[in-house]
Amino acid sequence: MATTRPACHVIVFNIGKRHNIGTIARCCTAFGVDSLCLVGSRQFNTFGSHGSDLHVRLRHFPDLEACCRVLKDEESCQVVGIEIMDSAKAVHTDPFTGPTAFMLGNKGQVRHAPLQ
Repeated sequence: MATTRPACHVIVFNIGKRHNIGTIARCCTAFGVDSLCLVGSRQFNTFGSHGSDLHVRLRHFPDLEACCRVLKDEESCQVVGIEIMDSAKAVHTDPFTGPTAFMLGNKGQVRHAPLQ
């Protein structure tokens, strides 16, 4: 009996260096991510992806609220923030079930309130 794995998405929001999208796409492809959700500016390039951007779905959303609404309401995802901070929980201690979207934190950016 074949089992299907839950969908996995990565959200990048307000990325400081748009040319990093290619490297992030390469990582997403390596880890079997279904889609890379780009929030904000439509101006990006996939330089550095080495062709891996062809193997991960790139999606654009005008703002974070629209992105989370689609992922949560239409795709039944839980949205999880990935951030380096004292109160963070280790990813390996809290296994994920079902479709999950991981939102990457930005280095040196002001922290925002948790998503509800």
